[in-house]
Amino acid sequence: MTLFGLALETGHTGHQPEDKYMKINYLFTLLLCSIFTPVIAKEPPPFAIFWKLDDRACLALPTGTTTLKTGEKLTLIAPSRKKALSFTGTIKKKISEDCLNDIHGFDSYQLIIPAQTKMDDHTHGVAVLLSEGELINNQFVSPTFNNGKPVIFTHCQQEDTVHLNAWDGQPLTGKRLWHGMDNLEFAGKTTCRKAELGQ
Repeated sequence: MTLFGLALETGHTGHQPEDKYMKINYLFTLLLCSIFTPVIAKEPPPFAIFWKLDDRACLALPTGTTTLKTGEKLTLIAPSRKKALSFTGTIKKKISEDCLNDIHGFDSYQLIIPAQTKMDDHTHGVAVLLSEGELINNQFVSPTFNNGKPVIFTHCQQEDTVHLNAWDGQPLTGKRLWHGMDNLEFAGKTTCRKAELGQ
C-alpha cells in the first residue's frame, strides 16, 4: 500500500482522528512521510572563476557540476567598483593542468578572449554559465536566475588570495549567492572586507 493509501485508510484527511488506534496509525504515517519525502537538490550558482594572464586565459569549474564544450561562448565579467567590464569568451578545450593555484576539485578549461577587450593583462573575473543575461550599470540581470533580480559582482584581494563574490542586493549587506577564490604567487594590498572572504 502506498503512503497516500495508508493515509486515507488511517483518516489523514486534514482532521485529527478520534479513535486511539487510528491516531497511532496517523502519527506513524506522518513519520513515514517525513522520512521518505524526497529532498530536491539545490542547483549550484551558474558562475565560475576565470583568470587572464597576458595572452593566456583559464576557467575553473567545480568538478561534477556541468561540462563545457569546445566552441561554447560564455559571458565574462571583470568586476570593478568603478565600472565592470563584460565581454564574450570562448571555450577552446578542457586541459589537465589546474587553473587555480593549490585549490583542487575543479575542472580546467582554456579560454579564448578577444584581443581587443579592455582588460588588464592580469585579471580575475566571473564566467556566467547562463544563455541569457547582460550587464547593466554594473549589475548582471538574467530572466533565468535570481528571479530576474540584479546580481552585483565584487573582486578583492586578501594578501595573496583573490576573492570574487556574487550578491543579491548591495555587496556586503545583501545575500551572497556565490564565492570563488584563487591563490596568487605574490602578496598584494589587502582590499577585502570580512564579508567577502567566504567564511
